[in-house]
Amino acid sequence: MTIQEAIDKCQNVQVDQSVSFKFSYKGTAGPKTYELISSKYGINSAPLMSVSEGGWRSMNVLKTTKQYITLYDYNMMGGRSCYKMAIDKIQVIEETTIS
Repeated sequence: MTIQEAIDKCQNVQVDQSVSFKFSYKGTAGPKTYELISSKYGINSAPLMSVSEGGWRSMNVLKTTKQYITLYDYNMMGGRSCYKMAIDKIQVIEETTIS
């Protein structure tokens, strides 16, 4: 499965359903494993997507394009940080959950 297929599946998740995918990303610190998680809680709401490195560390997905997954989060003082993950540096490892 490609990362684009995983993103499409995440964007089309059904109400009260969750889906997640483990993937490897070759960032500046070398390859690392992350998880793309998507859930939808209301009929008229968009899916909520995030990227997690395990535990409590995660960033929300702002948008996806054919080139990047744009992530953001806020620190405890309200400062916003953003990061763009390059799609061509992502390899899906496995689909981990569907509920």
